[in-house]
Amino acid sequence: MTIREEKHREEERREKEGKKEFIKVIKERKNCKKLDEVNLSRMIKIEHLMKLYLKGNYIENIDLSPLSKCENLRVLNLSYNELKSIDLSPLRKCKKIKSINIERNFIEKIDLTPLLKCKKLSMLNISSNFIEDIDLSPLKEMKNIRWLILSYNKIKEIDVELLRKCQNIEWIILEYNKIREVDLQPLKECENLKKVSLIRNPM
Repeated sequence: MTIREEKHREEERREKEGKKEFIKVIKERKNCKKLDEVNLSRMIKIEHLMKLYLKGNYIENIDLSPLSKCENLRVLNLSYNELKSIDLSPLRKCKKIKSINIERNFIEKIDLTPLLKCKKLSMLNISSNFIEDIDLSPLKEMKNIRWLILSYNKIKEIDVELLRKCQNIEWIILEYNKIREVDLQPLKECENLKKVSLIRNPM
């Protein structure tokens, strides 16, 4: 057996182990009635992890640090849980991530700065939380973002001018917040923009 063949077999073995471990985690999730806290440390060796769904598990705390090893991660879904805070810092190394869904939690503050390196991000959903203030500047150079969903929060002010260079953005959903005034003029530069929704705001 050549060195190349041995290397190929080793890669296949590692990938199979990673898939087994991932399936194990999903099975544990399905069998639990309530997960107050999730330990992702077991996923450190899953180099080929592409999608992580932990939707609807009543999760109150989660440390995303192990995901810094998952450079192939494309989808992260933490929606319908009970998170009060979340640190996105580990996602700095997830440069291939395309979708992040954190809707239906209890988050009051969120820092999007770690997403600066996530140039392939196309969908960000942080709707139905308790966010009052959010800085969109980390998204200003996102050429691939298409859907930004921030509805059902407590946002009072928002600067959408920061999104004018997001040439592929299609939907900006800001409905059911506490926004009194917003300047949409800068969005004229977004050629692919199809919908900006501000319904149910005190404007």
